[in-house]
Amino acid sequence: MLLYTFRHIRGIGPVRERQLWASGCQTWQNLVEGTGLTGIPKSLQETAKKQIPKDLDAFRRGDIRFLSGRLASKEHWRFYRHFREKTAFLDIETTGMDPENSIVTVIGIHSPKNGTRVFIDGFNLDEFPEAIQRYDVLVTFNGMAFDVPFLKSAFYDLDLPRAHIDLRWLTRSVGLCGGLKAVERKIGISRPDSVSEISGLDAIILWNQYQRNHDEHALRKLVRYNLEDTVNMERLLLECCNRMYQAHEYLGIEPLSYDASIWTSYVDVDEIMEKAGLRCKFT
Repeated sequence: MLLYTFRHIRGIGPVRERQLWASGCQTWQNLVEGTGLTGIPKSLQETAKKQIPKDLDAFRRGDIRFLSGRLASKEHWRFYRHFREKTAFLDIETTGMDPENSIVTVIGIHSPKNGTRVFIDGFNLDEFPEAIQRYDVLVTFNGMAFDVPFLKSAFYDLDLPRAHIDLRWLTRSVGLCGGLKAVERKIGISRPDSVSEISGLDAIILWNQYQRNHDEHALRKLVRYNLEDTVNMERLLLECCNRMYQAHEYLGIEPLSYDASIWTSYVDVDEIMEKAGLRCKFT
């Protein structure tokens, strides 16, 4: 719904946006063409006519940095439909809750285009800053409060994607309340028994077991847990977007579809860990 929203224009909120839609001005292109500009003051019409062509030009150039600065962060979910191949789903594991006194142990990235990668402390964690440069849209669950502060503390001068979809808040806006695993269950996502009951505290314990005892099975389970969080977020975002489209079905926006092969049951943890620098198979 990126090209259908006018809320980034000062003076236009949900009510005036609906007035524009009802009058026939439903997209940025409609506004540029002057279609259905009724129901809002003349001064606001002039402001919109000046701003929207710049937004439309940025969209055509794929300039998400510009557009993400124009839209409030709670509206960044609108980018996903248009920039799926430039989107990274991200989740991290740490040794604690305080970025100043804890470290990042595992980072998972899932991309609809590039697949799934994991970055592990002691193996390839230093490759993460370069890897994230490939993306323009970041998707997390509670990442604004947790993942991002940790990553910025761990990596000097880290340049993360400017567009950030935090599913913690998006899920609530479509009636899906609770933590990540609780929301997953509400939309029919089930996790393997081996990691279904693991919590953030358990993730810390698994890392400590690996560090103290060189327990590769503990590390494998930690990575599987991380990738469950990371990959499942794509399905969750698709669900949220489609609920948004359904709530505005009069705009005629087609729902997003998905390929079943993206879900975690298809993720080969051994292969992903080998790519991260571990030259052994875990059973």
